[in-house]
Amino acid sequence: MNGTASHEVRSIPSVATIRRTLVRRWWIAVPIVAACTGLLFSQESKLAVKPATVYMVRTYEVSSPLPQLAAIGIDPSAFAPLLSSSSAMTRFNNEDTMLARAERLGIPAELRIEQAPTDFAAIKQEYQESRSIYTLLVAGSNVFNLYCDKVDYEGCDAAANAGAEEFAAVLDESYRASTAEVARLIGLRADAVAATDRSGLSDAERAVLLDREVELRSQVAVLQQVGEMGSYSTTLLGETIIDQAATVDTVAVSTYAMGAIVGLLISVLVLLQLAVLSERRQRTTGR
Repeated sequence: MNGTASHEVRSIPSVATIRRTLVRRWWIAVPIVAACTGLLFSQESKLAVKPATVYMVRTYEVSSPLPQLAAIGIDPSAFAPLLSSSSAMTRFNNEDTMLARAERLGIPAELRIEQAPTDFAAIKQEYQESRSIYTLLVAGSNVFNLYCDKVDYEGCDAAANAGAEEFAAVLDESYRASTAEVARLIGLRADAVAATDRSGLSDAERAVLLDREVELRSQVAVLQQVGEMGSYSTTLLGETIIDQAATVDTVAVSTYAMGAIVGLLISVLVLLQLAVLSERRQRTTGR
């Protein structure tokens, strides 16, 4: 019994052996602490995760200044052949325009715009001759979807805002060109009225022609002013975001501290084991 007890006591490394082992093998703690910290870093469940790239879809309602033309006696439908959202979308989605836009904004985002599907709502139903006749209300013709791809959320947010303004500016340009063209045509009509031969006409007929010319001239003046001041505006209706990838953005300091503590504890155990082996080796050599 005494021999066994004395052997167990001798198996405990001396302070000198522990100190010598720490001086020679301290570097072992470095990779152990690093490995433990990295392991907890990868397994941490409360990381702040930020999407690296997103696919964003924003729905905008674009208001047109055309309805105000009815106030000056001009049929807004006269602009239909001149104003086309399809041509504006084609210009916006052009590849060269996309590259120039990305370079101008400094954001490598791919933007494209499409007209949202048109919705129909039945607002009236009638029965005539054993048939159902529905009156449909068309909605959504002025609603567009703006798509942003291959950039983070902040980049897509800034690019989408700039893209919506750019699309409205394209429509404004078309609107100004179309109002100028309609004003030119109305001016030609006014010139034709002014050039009408009035010889042989009664005073009442001359007054009618004069009133018609004045009316056309006033329409030209107002239309030119409206063309300069009128503009399209966009209203954001909704937004959909799909995360395409994610990266770790920040990690709590407690995660690093816990990893370092666990690594130090393991390092202490490993160094003590090395000290025990060193003590046994010295005693064996001493025998």
